[in-house]
Amino acid sequence: MRIGIDLLWVREGICGGTESYIRNLLDGFAAYGMGHEYVLFAAKDHARSFLKYTQAAHMHLQVCRVKSANRVKRILWENRYLDAAAARRCIDVMLVPVYSKPAARVSSIPYVSVIHDFQALHYPEYFSPVKRYFLQYSWKRTMRTSAGLVTISEDVKKDLAWYFPSAKAKAVTIYNPVVTKRSGIPAEVIERRYGIRRMEYFYCVSSMLPHKNLDTVLSVIQGMAGACLVISGVGKEKDLQRKLHACRMEEKVVLTGFVPGKVRDCLYENCRLFLFPSVFEGFGMPPVEAMRRGKRVVMTRCASLEEVTQGRAVYVEDPYSVAEWKEKIRYALALPEEKIPFPEYELREIIRQYTSLFSRLARKKERKENGRRQAKQASQLQIYEQIYDIVSENYQKAGKQLDYEKRAFLCSIGAHPRVVDVSGCTGLSNAEFYQAVHTAVYHRLPEREEYEKWSAFFGMEPSAFQRKLLKKLSASSVAAVNRIRLVRHPYFCQHTGVWYRALGVLYGLTDKPTLRQIGKKLPVAVQKIARKVFL
Repeated sequence: MRIGIDLLWVREGICGGTESYIRNLLDGFAAYGMGHEYVLFAAKDHARSFLKYTQAAHMHLQVCRVKSANRVKRILWENRYLDAAAARRCIDVMLVPVYSKPAARVSSIPYVSVIHDFQALHYPEYFSPVKRYFLQYSWKRTMRTSAGLVTISEDVKKDLAWYFPSAKAKAVTIYNPVVTKRSGIPAEVIERRYGIRRMEYFYCVSSMLPHKNLDTVLSVIQGMAGACLVISGVGKEKDLQRKLHACRMEEKVVLTGFVPGKVRDCLYENCRLFLFPSVFEGFGMPPVEAMRRGKRVVMTRCASLEEVTQGRAVYVEDPYSVAEWKEKIRYALALPEEKIPFPEYELREIIRQYTSLFSRLARKKERKENGRRQAKQASQLQIYEQIYDIVSENYQKAGKQLDYEKRAFLCSIGAHPRVVDVSGCTGLSNAEFYQAVHTAVYHRLPEREEYEKWSAFFGMEPSAFQRKLLKKLSASSVAAVNRIRLVRHPYFCQHTGVWYRALGVLYGLTDKPTLRQIGKKLPVAVQKIARKVFL
């Protein structure tokens, strides 16, 4: 099975948790997806960052002629050309890790769209009217046309069922993969870089959006003597810096901005507590990453957070209560460190669930196409059966007999001109089998003299007769010259090599029409000489 993955939307260092999710997933496909092939559709301005995945033999990179940095052009290109690009690469299932499924469809490829959250419906004030309209349009189209939907938590699945009830049957929950690695960086590095001390700071990974609730935590830190908070994230950092300056908190709060994975891991490893004040998350990987490293986490119960952390963190009941935050932080400081493995988020398990979904959709597509094909063939057979009956009746009215047997005629309907599938004819009588196979190879009924010659063998045992006839036809010049293959029969293996084809060409040269066709392609001067010599 060949699986396509849309990566055009990735903007390095900007997409936050969604980028971490897809890169973790790609690591999993590279390590545990060897039974399938993966084609990564990347934009030309970030394709280099995905080159490492092509070190695995089953991972391939397709660089598309668009830049992810230009969002308008990227969205237009994705909607107009991505499906056609996937069809050219013979993709069986297409994974779109965000809700930006192409609108233009030239293929029947089943799409799997991943739903991370419905932020624009919960917090419409974050988005312009144009963007809200676009997101709602994209969601509706994605829900309607995707073959499968992945929600990253049960909480997101509940939202989907509430806002788009008709799409509920397509949805399955597969948690985000969470990869925890040792940073390999000494604590002294981050101490010098950020002016902090190991095990004497609180850590938070968050964007600067209002629902991340950073203002509450800043008020908590401001009122705690000796407290230091390090925040890693992107967004309106300048606004937050002005706020810190106005509150005279520059020395108590360190803003790192976007940090590479190893630096972030080092900050996790050396913090005293991890704080996560967010009141809305589709999944929320940072608390899980911290808890896997043994760090105590103080956070809210909002949205999916309690579900994802499985009730193992220290929770505040009122996300906006500064007093409660201080109380829970003091409580967490008194607890010993405890590593929580969270096996549900291991790469191997998540990849197993994704590949199982892909296989199920591919089989469903195959069954649907087979059903359509069979229905079409049945419809064709009914039409040709009626044609045969009409022609046969007209022959009878004219006092003649139609020599073409009905079952032999129907066996030839829809046959490939160069591939003769013998299995559909083996149930016929010897006379009908002769007509059907002869017509399939020669594309004409056998002449009377030739038919009478073979009729002497019609009394043979069917398998012996079929072997004799098929050997004769497979060795004929017509089969050799036209490269006709006889398939799905148990009698022998047909010769199809270069030598066989060369002999077929030589045999074919004895046919006058063939000579005339070759002669017409020769230069006029050569044709004149040939006429003088041979004629």
